[in-house]
Amino acid sequence: MQHIALLSQELAKKLNIPEELIKRYLISRLDRIIKYAKFFILEDEYIEREWKEMVSLHYINTTYQFKPFVARIHFFKDKVIESDFYLGFANIRPIGEVSASLSFIYPNWKMLAHEFRRTYGEDVYVMTYKKTVHICGKELIIHTFPFFSQDGVVTICAHAAIAMVTKFVRRTLEYNLIKLSDIVGGYSFKTKMISSEGITIYHMIEIFNNAKIPISSIHFNKYKEYFREWADSYIESKLPIILTSNDHVITVIGHTLGIDNRRKYLVYDDSGAFFQQKDLDGDTRKGKSFVDLVNWEAIEDYIKPNGYMIVPEMEKVFIPFPNMKKNYVRFVKSVFLKEGYEVKSERFLIVDNSILKNFLMNPKKKTLSDKDKSRFEEMVKSNLPHYLWFCEVVLSKNGREMMVGIIADPTRHLQSSSSMFYNFRIRLDRSISLLTI
Repeated sequence: MQHIALLSQELAKKLNIPEELIKRYLISRLDRIIKYAKFFILEDEYIEREWKEMVSLHYINTTYQFKPFVARIHFFKDKVIESDFYLGFANIRPIGEVSASLSFIYPNWKMLAHEFRRTYGEDVYVMTYKKTVHICGKELIIHTFPFFSQDGVVTICAHAAIAMVTKFVRRTLEYNLIKLSDIVGGYSFKTKMISSEGITIYHMIEIFNNAKIPISSIHFNKYKEYFREWADSYIESKLPIILTSNDHVITVIGHTLGIDNRRKYLVYDDSGAFFQQKDLDGDTRKGKSFVDLVNWEAIEDYIKPNGYMIVPEMEKVFIPFPNMKKNYVRFVKSVFLKEGYEVKSERFLIVDNSILKNFLMNPKKKTLSDKDKSRFEEMVKSNLPHYLWFCEVVLSKNGREMMVGIIADPTRHLQSSSSMFYNFRIRLDRSISLLTI
């Protein structure tokens, strides 16, 4: 395609790298955006704080010829500079080392999720936040989750994953800003900072702790009975999960909205090492894309038996998923199964109570019946905690299905003698899920 060839030529000149290497190692990493793009704009100089930190940490002491600014490539579906045509942008480090040249990618998932649906035939849920981008005198809005690529010297896969996740929760949960230098040097035991041969799960936990970002670390083997459901609950609560194997780290930011056991997961792979080994069917592949949809079996095979899931938590949530699930099973047995219902499917997520109230009381969505609205209004007069466990449950009885919502208090004592679930059920419109709002 002519526009891709032109982009390759421009990058080869700017980075002083052979065009063949640009195509093989850089363009291929951007393929999930480039394949939908028909027009691009290349900014010569853009300030990126992380690149300046990398220069001061390492590259200032090398013989590389570099600039203090990154190049920025904007991708559009057509020659229209508007948000509805904007696919996002990528930053390119001005260093003559193609394997280290890709920096940040900010996809516009509002556009890409639509293209993924057309390509794969399934709706995709992606956790995002709104970001403003200024270009050519215009202000564009994208719905994004930042991707960061390691350079292999200053940063490795674990650093890259932490950089992505902390940027995201900074915007969504207002947690502390954490610098790249704090991530790279944010743990006590290390042989030397540059270059790192790898860091452990304990180093990663220490980095989050130093930044005062609450997290959970969940060992696969210890919690394999709950591991996938637990991962789903985090993803659907808009909490990105970092998954570790023996020698690599990946980040999961969403999944398809099909049947649970056929669900595919949206994975960010900062080096492409995971995607080189596993594709959608678990077979060997040669691609090095930055993002792809992957089935759970491929992910589980990659992280077991000693892998971990690291997740930033919402503050003031004290009852973890396995404990909530056990309480949920007891609640469903005592309420729905006694009435002859069969549980067809379940979804669990943690949500801000104000978001839940707005969702349930929105007259345009017609989520609640008049009777349910009256009951819900009575419930919200009570002292609700900041965050709530919300369970969407599809029930079947006599050939008819309905979806109900049940709510639990995540601040209760683990050994509480009273149920964490409110004695209240909400009849939900099956065409509307809190996940997709």
